[in-house]
Amino acid sequence: MDHSNQSLETRHHSLNKLSFDRESDMSKIFSAQSCIRSQYAYSDWFSWEAREFKGLFGVPDHLSIFWKNDARGRRIQRTFAFEMKRKHWQRALMQAYRYASFAEYSFVVLDNEYVHRALSQLDEFKKSNIGLLSIKFDGEVIWHFRPRYRLPYSKHMHTLLKEEIDSYLFSEDTARQKRRLQWVA
Repeated sequence: MDHSNQSLETRHHSLNKLSFDRESDMSKIFSAQSCIRSQYAYSDWFSWEAREFKGLFGVPDHLSIFWKNDARGRRIQRTFAFEMKRKHWQRALMQAYRYASFAEYSFVVLDNEYVHRALSQLDEFKKSNIGLLSIKFDGEVIWHFRPRYRLPYSKHMHTLLKEEIDSYLFSEDTARQKRRLQWVA
């Protein structure tokens, strides 16, 4: 068998591919921060993003924190949590709802080839105030439902997250802090 032809055929197939093989493939090309900045007015805020952030009520695939100081010098913080699934929207919605215990905004991100199943139940997302996005194989993100700002439903979980973020991002160790802070204008 001619392996050079097989390689070309494999490459051609992957270029014409429409869906993802694994959730991890989706997660690798998804940028929560650029996605958020395109829809919400946080362009002049500091930001930080983590994948698979543990220690909360569930493990969001992506967690983005945006913050700035108000006129009095108090920090204002917004948390965005994302659950990614190829096609199991019901499971993703349940997980994303858990994230609303600590995040002001929570989202489900589905493979665009399978989002039609969730779109037929868009009212479930609206009732839960959980955002719905889909991602194409080329990385394009499509917004189907944009949730409203809301306080997390668990003050305890929100406080735990805030304390964890404070210790990670705002410690007295300025060298550590400089490595972790990211300004995106």
